[in-house]
Amino acid sequence: MADGGTLYIDRVALRTEVGATAGFPGLIGELTCDEFGDCGTGRVNIYHHTDTSIVDPAQLPVVYRFEP
Repeated sequence: MADGGTLYIDRVALRTEVGATAGFPGLIGELTCDEFGDCGTGRVNIYHHTDTSIVDPAQLPVVYRFEP
């Protein structure tokens, strides 16, 4: 709801939508949120990127991977 240039977002509605987020195509992979509102892939890769002509991270070597 907007009121004079201020946007108000219903807290319960926001919480409901975040909790319902599943399979969202995010920047670091597909995102799904849990019941606590934590969203993420659960995985982090660190790449060694020295060639600026490569724009697809899948073509880069992974130097570290964290998967909880």
